[in-house]
Amino acid sequence: KRPIRPLVLHAQAILLRQLLSQLQLGLAYRHFAVLGKGREMSHSILDLTEDKRKSAETRFWAKVEKSESCWNWTACTAKGYGIFAICATHWKAIYAVAHRVSYELLKGRIPNGKQLDHLCRNHSCVNPNHLEIVSNRENVLRGIGVTAMHSRQTHCVKGHALNEGNLVRNKLKKGFRVCLTCKMGWDRLWRMKQKQLLEKR
Repeated sequence: KRPIRPLVLHAQAILLRQLLSQLQLGLAYRHFAVLGKGREMSHSILDLTEDKRKSAETRFWAKVEKSESCWNWTACTAKGYGIFAICATHWKAIYAVAHRVSYELLKGRIPNGKQLDHLCRNHSCVNPNHLEIVSNRENVLRGIGVTAMHSRQTHCVKGHALNEGNLVRNKLKKGFRVCLTCKMGWDRLWRMKQKQLLEKR
């Protein structure tokens, strides 16, 4: 058998390190996806021992670029939000969202069931003065997603007011606001089409 060249071993070691780093990044994205569903983070930097917390704090601030307004996160991100490994070994890492770590380090623990809203609308910012503790519902309604845009909508696409007397009640109970005037128009059109089909038979 031919001896394995050192260069080949070196290339294999580099490839292994890349695979491990991608695996850790994938775990960070998966952890963040769980947070995105409204579940609370199970790990906090305040739960670490004093030595580990000081080490994590040193690593954390080394990844922050401070300016006069925002403190931008310069390391790994997922969906625009900073991701930080508060505790890591060779085979396991515990990830947390960077702005939550910053808030807990400088202002204290975040209450259970609460989230942090970026007042500056810069998701990579970890400045605790730009963060406000809110509920999950308030955080969603403050955003720019579909749910938030619909909640701020005062009229339907045809210009009818979306007030209490012009909403479909059974849809409203399920959390949807459907224009009653438009719904009556759709039902009327559907009945006309059904009548035309019956006359053609």
